[in-house]
Order: sequence, then C-alpha cells, then structure tokens
Amino acid sequence: MQSSRDRSTRIPASAQRAMDRQMQRSMPAHLKKYQNGSGYVPQHAQKAIMQHMEKTMPAHLKKYSGAYVQQNMVMPNVTASVAAHNMSAAQPIVTSAAQFTPHAPTSVGSQPDMFHPDAAQVPAPDQNNVQQPAPPDPNAPAPSPFDHPVQPYDFIMSPEKPNRKFNLPGANSSIFVRIALFGGGLVALLVIFSLVKGLVTKQPDLASFVTIAQDQQALIHLINNAEDQKDLTSANQNFVATSSLTLPSNQSQIVSYLAKNGHKIESKTLVLRISQSTDAQLEAAAAAATYNQTFRDIISTKLDAYSSDLKQTYDQTSGTKGKAILSDLYDQTDLLKQQLEAN
Repeated sequence: MQSSRDRSTRIPASAQRAMDRQMQRSMPAHLKKYQNGSGYVPQHAQKAIMQHMEKTMPAHLKKYSGAYVQQNMVMPNVTASVAAHNMSAAQPIVTSAAQFTPHAPTSVGSQPDMFHPDAAQVPAPDQNNVQQPAPPDPNAPAPSPFDHPVQPYDFIMSPEKPNRKFNLPGANSSIFVRIALFGGGLVALLVIFSLVKGLVTKQPDLASFVTIAQDQQALIHLINNAEDQKDLTSANQNFVATSSLTLPSNQSQIVSYLAKNGHKIESKTLVLRISQSTDAQLEAAAAAATYNQTFRDIISTKLDAYSSDLKQTYDQTSGTKGKAILSDLYDQTDLLKQQLEAN
C-alpha cells in the first residue's frame, strides 16, 4: 500500500531536479547502478537507498524520498504510464449543449434511471470547440538565459565553494622549522642584494691605481739608491729623509685600497716602472761628480708624472673613499715638490 501511494505521489519539478542533483553527487558507487531504473532493485538495495536519502537529503525533500525511489528506480516505466493516464483523465471534455440532454427524473425527488438506454451513452466531444495550442510566433524574441526562474533550494543543493585561505609555507610547522625557513629566506635575500648591488654599483678603475703604485715604487727605488751616496748635499739629504717616510706610507694606502676592492698586486707588477736606463744615468753622474744635480732633475720629472697620474685617476674615480685617498696623496706630493724646489 505504501509503495502504491509513493507511485501515485506527485513530485514537483523543482524538487525532482534537486533530488537528481543530490543523488548524482552523494550516491555511493555500489548503489548508482540502480539509479537509472533499468533493472530490478532488491529490497535490501531499496532500504539502503532510503537510508542514504534520509541522511543526505535536505529536510524539505525527505518527504519525497519514497516516491522518488518508486518512480525513478523501482518501477519508472509503470509510474510514467500511470502519470500519463492521470493527466489524460484530468483533461476536461468540452461538448456542445446540443449533444448532451440530461434525462429528467421519473418523479420529484427520485434519482435518474441508471439503466435507461441513453444513460450509458457517452457524448462525443465537439472537435470544433476544443482549443488548439497557438503556433509559435516567428517574430518573438529568443528567450534569455536570465528569464529562467531561480530555484528556491539551489543554495542548498548547489552551495558556493568556500574561499580557501592562503597559508604561508610552514605556518603550521614547529618553531624550529619556521626558524629554519626564516633563516634560509634571509640568506637568499642577502645573496640577491649583493648581486644587485654589484650590478648597480660602478667598480673603480683599478688599473689606474696600479699605475700609481708603480710610480711610487719607482720613486722609492731612487730614494733608496740615493741614501747610499756619500756626497749628497744637505738639501738632498733632507728631501731623501722626508721622501723615505712619505712614499712607502702612501704606497701602503694604495695597495690596501686595491686589496679591499678584490685586486691583489704582486711584487713583480710593482717594479715594472723602474727604469734601468735611469739607474745607469745616475751611476754615470756619480762617477762624474754630478750626482746631486742629476738626482734633483730626475726626481722632479718623476714627481710631475706621479702628480699627473694622481689627478687623472681622481677624475676617473667615483667612489668617495678612493677620491679621499687620491686627494691626500696629491697634497703630500705637492709638498715634496715644494721641498725639492726650495733647496
């Protein structure tokens, strides 16, 4: 009796669609084979399906569970036939007044004679009075997708997906893992910063600084040789004493600056500007007793070339530290020149 009532229960179209979607999403795999209604559904399968629908269906759809199982799974073909028969029986038969003449009762208060020959005749419908559906209008606008009404339970059957929050890597990890991640990220940032700084920062012209160190070495070589001369004038002796303190200290500043900028200068590179011909000229002057004047002339020429290299390197250098060193060396060289010319 319950199954008969379920087969005759009318399920609204909106509820039917909502239940179809819910069953498609939540039906277990071993029960989906009964969903198309193409075969026999055992009693235990019907019971399992009903239990599943009681658990998963919204409250407003549970009242159609039995009808849904009977009409869509157990006996879908029979249910469709019954529904079609009920719809045809529900359609009114339109007749004309002339075709139907009721029989008057034989007496007042009596019922009409059910066995009268005319009582069993069913009047035929008038085909002229039956309303036919109107043909579609070819000029009517096409339906818009926005014309379809929104189903009242779509928000239950098709809920919107929740927004997923973005979590940083290691957000749920231990404190040690987070410290390791933070430290690794900090090291990576430092490496990237160093690379970018190296690309952006203009490197100084180290070749010109090497030239200055070579000029200084050539002057130091001449000063050291002059210290061995016994007949130096007092003016030249004073100049040699001052130069022997100033020039090595100045050269130490240049060599240190080169090392800090990644350029280590070797000893064989420093001596490249020492001239053997100049040494021979001074030896000849010493033999000819003209060493003091020859020494002053050669040192004056060397100091002028050294000052010119300092100025040129200063103009080419953009770093503040390099410029400060060059400016200080230029001033000290000017003092040496003044001392040499004053004697």
